[in-house]
Amino acid sequence: MLPSNLGNLAKLRSLYVDRCRRLKELPNGMCGLTSLRELEIWSCPAIEEFPHGLLERLPSLEFLRIYYCPELGRRCREGGEYFHLLSSVPRKEIGR
Repeated sequence: MLPSNLGNLAKLRSLYVDRCRRLKELPNGMCGLTSLRELEIWSCPAIEEFPHGLLERLPSLEFLRIYYCPELGRRCREGGEYFHLLSSVPRKEIGR
């Protein structure tokens, strides 16, 4: 489990979440990570969605990488509900 007060780290620039196979959701508090430039999520198959409004509240996000998160990845790829929200992110790597 990620700490619910993660959003208090407003100056955090990179977040890497790896092999949290039982992690079902990212904390809503992530909306406070306004300086986040890089977000990588690997091998977290139980995470199916981002917290509501998160992608709109990460104005500094420059790089998003998602691998081995089947449902979250599907939502981020072309045709998925997050695809249009990621248009402002210059670098994206969305795997299977």
